[in-house]
Amino acid sequence: MTLPFNHLTIRSKIIIGFLILIIFLVGQYTVFTYQNYELSLVHNKLVKHPFEVTRASLQLDKRVFELRLYSDMLLTFHTAEERRKLEHQLQHTWNELNKHLAIILDRFLGDMDQVIETQTLLETWWHLLQREIVLIQEQRNQEVITQRATPEYQGRIEQINQHIAYVTQFAHNKARALNQHYETTSHAYTQTLTLLFLATLLISLIVTVLVTHAITRPIRQLTHSVSRLAAKEFTTEVPGTERQDEFSSLARSIEVLREMARHTDEEFWIKSQVNHLSVALQQCRDLPAFAHQALHQLTPMMEGVLSACYLFNSKKKFLELYGRYGLDEQVKTRRTLEIGEGLVGLCAQKGEIIRIAQLPEGYLHITSTLGSSTPHTLLLAPLMFQERVLGVVELAGLKPFTPLHLTLLENVLPIIAIHLESLNRQQQTQELLEESLRQEQMLRRSQEELLAQGEELRVINEALRTNSALLEQQTMEGSIPYLSTSLKRG
Repeated sequence: MTLPFNHLTIRSKIIIGFLILIIFLVGQYTVFTYQNYELSLVHNKLVKHPFEVTRASLQLDKRVFELRLYSDMLLTFHTAEERRKLEHQLQHTWNELNKHLAIILDRFLGDMDQVIETQTLLETWWHLLQREIVLIQEQRNQEVITQRATPEYQGRIEQINQHIAYVTQFAHNKARALNQHYETTSHAYTQTLTLLFLATLLISLIVTVLVTHAITRPIRQLTHSVSRLAAKEFTTEVPGTERQDEFSSLARSIEVLREMARHTDEEFWIKSQVNHLSVALQQCRDLPAFAHQALHQLTPMMEGVLSACYLFNSKKKFLELYGRYGLDEQVKTRRTLEIGEGLVGLCAQKGEIIRIAQLPEGYLHITSTLGSSTPHTLLLAPLMFQERVLGVVELAGLKPFTPLHLTLLENVLPIIAIHLESLNRQQQTQELLEESLRQEQMLRRSQEELLAQGEELRVINEALRTNSALLEQQTMEGSIPYLSTSLKRG
């Protein structure tokens, strides 16, 4: 609950607290002066007055006035509940009147006939009031008014007032109990001062507690909020931002700090997840292992429950299933998809993330040894590299993906695509290397064959040169027949 003084500044609260203390001290001094003055009046005016009789006579006169007032009020109230309350008040006043009358009868030192006659008149008047109550209950108010207007009724009231005045006047002339009254009054005066002193201490304590509470409570709340923020509880509400004092600025600053800390923590978490995924993908040497590792890393990060990975076959120009996470083997999953075929093909064709917030009932199921459930949200994300689609990742979750998850996905997808492109190029390089090795081996075999043929030609040429030399020699010697024989042998 917001209290009105929460909008005051700390300086204003302290000033108000001290003002309250000063006002109360001034009030205490005023009461002290008044009590001293009253005690002086008691000493000066009641020197010859028995205190108890005087007080009783005054109270008696007051009760008579109250009886007249309440009896007149009976004529103006109409509901039974109001009349019942007034009748109860009349009875209570009458009882108090009898108490004061008993004190006078017990302690009055003057003419007792006056007191007894006063008692008789009061009892007679009380009986008349009882009859008036009955008439009022019977809705006969006019008869009551008529009766009160009679001279007899008015004379009786006047006699009562005169007798009470006599008792009061006589008590003023008899100062029998002054010393006792003075001591009693002095004691009461001392008690009053003691109570005022205690009340001053109590008020001072209350004001101190309120001012201290108004200052320390927001500090404790803000300290608690900062402690929770330090524990990375960024959903903590910062109290006091709606205030109009110095704490509101501090609370708003802490709120800004909370948002910055939350943003920093989210960035750190995203970077750590991306780095962890990148390290895991660097260890993959083929596409099935790559898809398996990507799904087993990405799905828990996204708090998903089911996932699948389709990679684009650049030679055959279709999407091929390479990995799945959480899907039963019995679940029928298309192994290949054309671009634009189904949600996966549509995602690859558009190159944009597709989100389905509410899946139809029975669309997917996740099961374990403890039970089963139905995912409610689906997300398809393309793996893009330089505006080329390398694959599609499909994720299903039991609850909608949060903005933090989507931000993580936006940071993770390029990393997966880069590693996938690198793996594709490594495989292409490996294929080219293997093809180069095959061609090198074929070239080597061709060279060996050519060398063998060259050696044969060299031998033949050597034989031809030898025969040619012999032929020239024989020609010079004139032995042609021999040459013919030699040629045949060669």
